[in-house]
Amino acid sequence: MKRILVVGDYQKGSGLTGYILSLYSEAQDFNVSCVSYSGKHELDTVLNNKSWDKFDITPVRASLVKHCYEWMIFFKKHHNDFDIIHFNYSSAWNFWAVLMARKYTDARIVIQSHSAFYSKRPHGLEKIVLDFLNKVGKVIFNRYGNLKVAVSKQAALWMFGQASDVHILRNGIDVSKFKYSMNNRMKIRSANGFTKDDKLLCFVGTLTPLKNPFFTLDLLKKLRKADTCFQLCIFGQGPLLNELKQRTNELNLTDYVHFFGVKTNINEWYSAMDVFVFPSENEGFGYSMLEAQVNGLPALCSTTIPSDVQQTSSAVALPLSDLDLWVNKIRSLEFKRSKKVSDINAGIIQSNGYSIDQTGNFFLRLLSNL
Repeated sequence: MKRILVVGDYQKGSGLTGYILSLYSEAQDFNVSCVSYSGKHELDTVLNNKSWDKFDITPVRASLVKHCYEWMIFFKKHHNDFDIIHFNYSSAWNFWAVLMARKYTDARIVIQSHSAFYSKRPHGLEKIVLDFLNKVGKVIFNRYGNLKVAVSKQAALWMFGQASDVHILRNGIDVSKFKYSMNNRMKIRSANGFTKDDKLLCFVGTLTPLKNPFFTLDLLKKLRKADTCFQLCIFGQGPLLNELKQRTNELNLTDYVHFFGVKTNINEWYSAMDVFVFPSENEGFGYSMLEAQVNGLPALCSTTIPSDVQQTSSAVALPLSDLDLWVNKIRSLEFKRSKKVSDINAGIIQSNGYSIDQTGNFFLRLLSNL
């Protein structure tokens, strides 16, 4: 049985974490351990229940020195414990751990890109430094990666500077889990005081600048000028939460914006929603866009994310520079949820190879050949 170490953020509500857990859900032929670089411990019980050994490294933003030192000590100590090390990153400047893995172990190195830009938008000197380190990291990743993987071509170009020898691993989801349910719609709307006439916008994602959640507040404000039935449900947590609540108050939208945090049953909540909005400035792919389409939700996304995410006619890409276009598109919708649309979309996404079974099996075959 091959021993694999999976490096990721392992935090509640993270799309990357959800992706990793789904990807390795059927990995019976691997003994899985993991390293978290987020400093979070919300999922320790989940990982323990999977019998995954978990190790923690100090986040780089908490202490660069400790972060680098701990990686070095970790791989010195575990120099013979793993056959494969799978690094999951959003940018190539995170190359130190890869260097330490190559220096102290004989493990095969897998590097996977999950983004098409930095996870946090840098400015000024920080951006200059990160851009330089990113260039260095691309060279290192191309030299030492035994297997290079990305969730889209854009993510491959961002991480490796090229896509010729990079495997594009689609963001697979559990299609059956996200199908529309009238029972869930009625149950959740009733329990949360929503009426049948309320038109619920849905935002799902980490509350960071790149996810662009403030856009949804401006969108709601403009929609309510024409139709007071519109409300906004925000699912996620992150550093912008307090600023979003403050902005909500400034716009006099407090009664119409609902912060639900991270929901482990978000698949059920999709059925209670009416429109999915995804105004990210950058994405490696756009995991939740697939989920929304399977549910049959009209799904509006920005034109700045990979077009591959538009798998069905329910998905529409619009420019972030034209808020009125988003408003007009939403107002033109029929607001009639349908199991038929959900079933059709689920079939399309399944046939296009975006089920977790298909992507998981493809990835595990790649690992087995290392």
